[in-house]
Amino acid sequence: MVQGADKSNGLLDTAQIHTDCAGDIMSDDAGKGELIASAFADWKDSKNGLVTVYNASGELLSNGNY
Repeated sequence: MVQGADKSNGLLDTAQIHTDCAGDIMSDDAGKGELIASAFADWKDSKNGLVTVYNASGELLSNGNY
């Protein structure tokens, strides 16, 4: 599920991606999270965008700028 991708305020644009990955930021699934964040950044563009990828438990998996 992706939330916040349709909103842009020009100050700090944020988007959240919720996945079914089981790992966290220190696990092997972190690479999947980075790939998801990178794909999002390729799709969406903002001067001050931040995308956060969460695992199935709602914990941080990865984040990146877009």
